[in-house]
Amino acid sequence: MSKAGIIFFLCFTCFVQSSFSQDLLAEYGKYIHSADSLYQVKQYGASANTYHLAFQILGGKGYSEDRYNAARSWSLAKNKDSAFYNLWRIATTAHFGKYFELKNEKDFNSLHTDKRWQPILDTVKKNRIKSYSSYNVQICEILDSMVEVDQRTRNKLSHISGDATLENQITEEVAQADRRNYPLLESLFKQYGYLGINKVGANGENNFLLLVQHQDKHIAFQESVLAEMSIEIAKNNAKSKNYANLEDQIKINSGQLQIYGTQIRMNEDSTSYELMPCIDPEQLNERRKTMGLTTVEKYIEIVNERSSNILRKKK
Repeated sequence: MSKAGIIFFLCFTCFVQSSFSQDLLAEYGKYIHSADSLYQVKQYGASANTYHLAFQILGGKGYSEDRYNAARSWSLAKNKDSAFYNLWRIATTAHFGKYFELKNEKDFNSLHTDKRWQPILDTVKKNRIKSYSSYNVQICEILDSMVEVDQRTRNKLSHISGDATLENQITEEVAQADRRNYPLLESLFKQYGYLGINKVGANGENNFLLLVQHQDKHIAFQESVLAEMSIEIAKNNAKSKNYANLEDQIKINSGQLQIYGTQIRMNEDSTSYELMPCIDPEQLNERRKTMGLTTVEKYIEIVNERSSNILRKKK
């Protein structure tokens, strides 16, 4: 999330906490959850309308991420006006700055020929640049471009169904992208150290970690990043949640037991996700709590709901 986006999020959180009851917020959350579930099963019109009902509960207010997802549903439901309305709201009010995410979002392909598309892209791009003004802009731009290629390549995999040859081809493209990224990532780390919030902002740090997490062939490099990251957490330049995820990933890829239960896999009958092996399962939720993570039961529930379109139904 951009710096401006974080400010908006915090302000909105304070606003809704002081202006709305917990019952209303809970009701809002239920509608958002329902809208996301409808999107997953490709009921786009119903999903879009449910997002709209959620915003009405809070008097037209809503989190920028929810409005972004609402725009996706409206676009896929072929309602361009409502899609643009939600995108324009987050671009101008929440200072949404995820330019490459917006530009590459396939759900918005139908909007690209509309005259309203480019002005929104331009506004979001300006938001992104403004959010980097206090940081090392050059590094932020490098990370942005690397992540754009990374995500564009990986997104191809999510749209392949039943074509083994094409899947192998795209998998190799992903591997090639990771190999190309490694020398530059290593060079940036050696020169600047951990690219935390103080150097590249929250969005830049997320980009850096995303790229590091895709370097499973270079575990020693990941361990070096993790070691510096542990120092930066105390300075509020890194997030404990991200630390837990990277440490668990390294553990699993090294043949060890994970600590925080962030690494999951699909079970044998493909009806649910399950945890990969972890230490002391009885104390897992306590460890997760110290890192700002929700309970493992809730985590699995959320992942299953968001993956309902690919999971088999239990008999």
